[in-house]
Amino acid sequence: LTIEGVDQAKWNAESFRRVHSRLSRLISPFKEVDGFDVALEIPGFPEISGAVETPPEIKSPKYRMYGALKSDGLLDAVIEIDGVESSRLTNQQILSKGYTPECGPFEFEVRAWDRDRDGLEPIARNLGTTVALLRQTLNVYCGVSVYRDGFRVYPYGEPGNDWLQLDLRSRQRPGQNFANNQIVAAIRLSRESNPDLQDRSAREGMIKNSAHQALEDWFIAVIQKLEEARYRVRPKQEKKNSDALFEAFDVSPALAKAKEELGNDHPLTKLIQATETQVSIGVERVQEVFSRLLLSAGLGHMVDVVIHEIGAPLGKINRQVEITKRMLSKDFVEVPVGYGESFAKMLSWTDQIYALRRRLEPHTAGRRGRASSFQVRDEVELTVSIYDALITKQGMTVEVEGGDDFTVKMSPAAFGQVIANLIDNAIYWSSYKNGVGGGGEIKVLIARD
Repeated sequence: LTIEGVDQAKWNAESFRRVHSRLSRLISPFKEVDGFDVALEIPGFPEISGAVETPPEIKSPKYRMYGALKSDGLLDAVIEIDGVESSRLTNQQILSKGYTPECGPFEFEVRAWDRDRDGLEPIARNLGTTVALLRQTLNVYCGVSVYRDGFRVYPYGEPGNDWLQLDLRSRQRPGQNFANNQIVAAIRLSRESNPDLQDRSAREGMIKNSAHQALEDWFIAVIQKLEEARYRVRPKQEKKNSDALFEAFDVSPALAKAKEELGNDHPLTKLIQATETQVSIGVERVQEVFSRLLLSAGLGHMVDVVIHEIGAPLGKINRQVEITKRMLSKDFVEVPVGYGESFAKMLSWTDQIYALRRRLEPHTAGRRGRASSFQVRDEVELTVSIYDALITKQGMTVEVEGGDDFTVKMSPAAFGQVIANLIDNAIYWSSYKNGVGGGGEIKVLIARD
């Protein structure tokens, strides 16, 4: 297949890397199709040309599990940790006794990583790469793909396609459950063994019937076995995967642009590289604190420490952005296209987190236990606003009725925690029922009892 006359302004190294990524995932890791090899020959980009293969980073997981779920519902699998066999499961019952998979039997392989610096540094060192680049690779290749008779079924496993809602599971049990960006997995099906798993007419995915639901349930049960093995070897070291919350602080695209246009040794490139390191360290510290506190008993204690801890890295990020902007203005008569927009986005994201701090401040230790008079509707709307990002992502609508003159005297934080739990559950179950981004409704009626 030859493609000519592409728009050079739109097709750059990153575009070709995305093509390479999609083609590499087209080939089943089970290798049951012979003679299906893919190569890219790209004039001007010899570093991306050549045989399309899975990156070495993906071949070096911290945890690995492979095997088969049989038609009787029993599991045969091998679990490896750091490349060494940890356990072998034979004819193991993973759901209730007597249940058989309506979806039919399937084979699988799951590779998983701990995304914190301690978990990735040894792997990065062995591969001669960096933790930041390793995370970028995981971001591109993460997810659970499906292969039928050796060929990829789209869009399962595509970036952003968390069809098993692993991120929601991780939010519920951050110390135990894998998030979507921590695993690279493949499920092997066939038309003969899995006849009830049917293609949609548009050839995009499979029909969401009871067999499809069974596939989701049984594969989650498979993943739980690997999660249990992982938890045993690091029972109290897991850090919450909160990349979605902090992904706004990924400076790597700006660094890549600087390297491409200015070279690795340019002072501005070095400054951005140093900024990336500082931001990464600061964000990871906040993630670590955030993780510990999510596992603690009370929302109030979490709010106190997060509000205190998050201020310092936010301030550093804002200062580094301003320093980088000044450096750019010295090197260029006019700021290159794209940089100004990137800086504006970074600052708007930090403003969002500052705004979140302000909304949470009434719940800090100095104010949390005090009873005060407040409008119930105001507190409901304040708590809803804390979940704005998740509500928008799910495509949900929120309707609050009544309570315009309903004042009570109690602890606003205690009331807010109850409302927060209800909103969080509503988002979770809407996502579970409708799929991520599939909409849903939250209706609040405030009335005196």
